[in-house]
Amino acid sequence: DTNMKYHLRPSAWIEPNQNFGKGSLQLYRFPTKQDSDDNVTMLWVPNEVPEVGQPINLEYTIYWNVNPPKKIAYVVSTRSNQIKEGERQFFIDFKGDILQSFNETNLPTPVVESWNDPIDITNVSLQMIPESEKIRLSFSIPSKHSIKSTELKAYIKDKEEIISETWITTYEHGNQ
Repeated sequence: DTNMKYHLRPSAWIEPNQNFGKGSLQLYRFPTKQDSDDNVTMLWVPNEVPEVGQPINLEYTIYWNVNPPKKIAYVVSTRSNQIKEGERQFFIDFKGDILQSFNETNLPTPVVESWNDPIDITNVSLQMIPESEKIRLSFSIPSKHSIKSTELKAYIKDKEEIISETWITTYEHGNQ
């Protein structure tokens, strides 16, 4: 956004120095009155919450307003296209040094999920784009759904290791 200059606002990349244990990162978006108010944060939620008064020890490094360490692939662009009435196709481009070890015959695994309300996700694939050193993750969402909205998330993994950041968006059926 050229007016809001989000790229200049305070932001951080958090890198664990030790295993946090089982849990999840949860995106929290709170309501605001103006589009200029920042309203998104991520929270670490452990699977086993400690008893009240019991400590939880987490070691991590915070990188402030600098280019984060690019140990994983990162999203560089997202595009969406309506294929036919109500059916939508998504294209997410990832870039990063970790992707350079792959080729057309040895691609990592794309993962696309609907986070809170399950919907059909079809045609999930990865494609190398050697000219730009990117990998494109694409998928489609068929036209018929009984839900109004859901959270979509997508990432790339190599065997069981996640090697990209997670792309997340709200999909609102019929409003895309």
